[in-house]
Amino acid sequence: MDWVLPALGGFALGLLSSSLILLVQRRWQEQRDATYTKNVLRSLVLETEEGLGRAKGMVRQLDSGQVSLGRIYTGLWDTTSERLAATLSDVEALALLHRIYYRFDLVNFNCDRGELVAAAAFAKEYMTELEANFCRLSAMVEHT
Repeated sequence: MDWVLPALGGFALGLLSSSLILLVQRRWQEQRDATYTKNVLRSLVLETEEGLGRAKGMVRQLDSGQVSLGRIYTGLWDTTSERLAATLSDVEALALLHRIYYRFDLVNFNCDRGELVAAAAFAKEYMTELEANFCRLSAMVEHT
């Protein structure tokens, strides 16, 4: 029976050290996620700014009777949206991103179908909404 007390002490020490290690690992993961989220949000603001500029160019060409052959680039959003949804705590920012990229996808869908005039018409129809959502998003990201 002399072994019971040292065994319990060893068990308690092992449990305490394992808990401490898990706590530290969780803290590091939270810091990595926060940094990732901040960097991705800043990058997405730049991508949406470029996309908005592209959409404005499509509208200008439509108004002058020309047709734009390009799409709006959404590659960063396509690759980061799932992880961002899991790590972003600001639900409003995520909702704004979804609204912006949904409109971009409508434009790109029509470009892919060869309906270039319809794509530019979608861009024109939703331009005010896109600009308002972009302004709100960029203001939110600046304050993070």
